[in-house]
Amino acid sequence: MRGRRTSLAALGGMPRQNVADPVIAALGHSLLPALSQPKRTTRLFVDHVLFALRSHMAGRFESLPAQTLRTGGLAPWQERRAKALIDAHF
Repeated sequence: MRGRRTSLAALGGMPRQNVADPVIAALGHSLLPALSQPKRTTRLFVDHVLFALRSHMAGRFESLPAQTLRTGGLAPWQERRAKALIDAHF
């Protein structure tokens, strides 16, 4: 899928429970030595492992139904505040 960008927002349908995934586990384990010795690690290595992780997750979870994304309107906290102001003044 060269040239196709997958937004992490598109992964909204990812399961919320623990999922055993050997690829994610291996990529995570490959970062452990780099994280324990950051002065001996290149940013390029870490970036590439994280790119591989993102690519794997996009490929694995993009076919799941995404949660409905709301666009526009108020954030939940803004809506609560507006309703509280209306209730207080009317």
